[in-house]
Amino acid sequence: IEVNLAIEDDLLRVDVKDNGIGINEEDQKIIFNKFRQIKNSSKGRPTGTGLGLAITQRIIDFHSGKLAVESEPGRGSTFSFTLPRTNRITD
Repeated sequence: IEVNLAIEDDLLRVDVKDNGIGINEEDQKIIFNKFRQIKNSSKGRPTGTGLGLAITQRIIDFHSGKLAVESEPGRGSTFSFTLPRTNRITD
């Protein structure tokens, strides 16, 4: 797993990249929905509850951010999120 952090204009961007099995384009459209699971070709069945990415999406949305995935079967996935930067000064 590779994690990258960058500041782009007024956004904080985090990319998490793996070199796993990847996610086909059709499944990328549904993986952020609650209780949606995709078949894991190495295990032959879906794993988990289908809530992790949906919860993550809600948290990112709550903070006015964006969550996205780029993936290709056999080449891994990159999950990215952006959050607005804040310049708070605390006492």
